[in-house]
Amino acid sequence: MRRWLLAGGLALGAVLTALRTRHHERRYPPHGRVLDLAEGPTHVIEGGAGEAPPVVLIHGSDGVALDWPVSPLWDALAGHAHLIAPDRPGHGHTPARPGTPVT
Repeated sequence: MRRWLLAGGLALGAVLTALRTRHHERRYPPHGRVLDLAEGPTHVIEGGAGEAPPVVLIHGSDGVALDWPVSPLWDALAGHAHLIAPDRPGHGHTPARPGTPVT
């Protein structure tokens, strides 16, 4: 009996998590765009001077790409560089890569 209750609780938790995830994805769509790369979809936010040299801004382990456009550094670099801020795998709107740990 306990096993059935545990299995039912886990199944209910999975369904509720999936529903909540879909709700948040609709409510908070990605800013920028999602690139279809060979390694998997990768969300990026771009800005700055389009013809200038590219500068890739990588967020920290607990961050997301959206941290960059609100940073003073973004505005300081925007006139001199093509800014590219990707979400690392498993962060923001870039899914984790199967079989690869999120570090």
